[in-house]
Amino acid sequence: MKPEYIEIRAQGRTLRVPSSVINGRRVISRGKWLKVAAVQDEDFIEGEVIQDPADFVAKLKAEEISADIFTFVQKLPDTTPKYQYRLEWDNVAAIPTTTCEEWSKQRLSQRLGAVSERTIESVEDQIKIVLDLHPWSFSADRGHLTP
Repeated sequence: MKPEYIEIRAQGRTLRVPSSVINGRRVISRGKWLKVAAVQDEDFIEGEVIQDPADFVAKLKAEEISADIFTFVQKLPDTTPKYQYRLEWDNVAAIPTTTCEEWSKQRLSQRLGAVSERTIESVEDQIKIVLDLHPWSFSADRGHLTP
């Protein structure tokens, strides 16, 4: 199957890259001499990005996207490698958050120390305003942004 070309933004430039949909995930290929394929926007996908990497790679080979390397992420909180592929660690700054209220009342108040409750409420209100203006919506029951 011929790949379709889509536009992505990388390092301030608009690029047209080959892409294909495999198992409901859009895969893009980038690079000139060494082509690297990856699931598009994998950082924003909830749960496992790829269920079975071997099957996914077999389907990727059947597509006409040329790629020398295929990369995918293993999401937090899984810190032990699940697969026998080469692994590269990446630095991530993450905090556990269940709701906006829990974050502002417990986590933020711990960091701010003796700051008044009124200041914390003001920060929480400002966060809600930013989230209301942002094109993504904040899911308070799940504690994160969703498209």
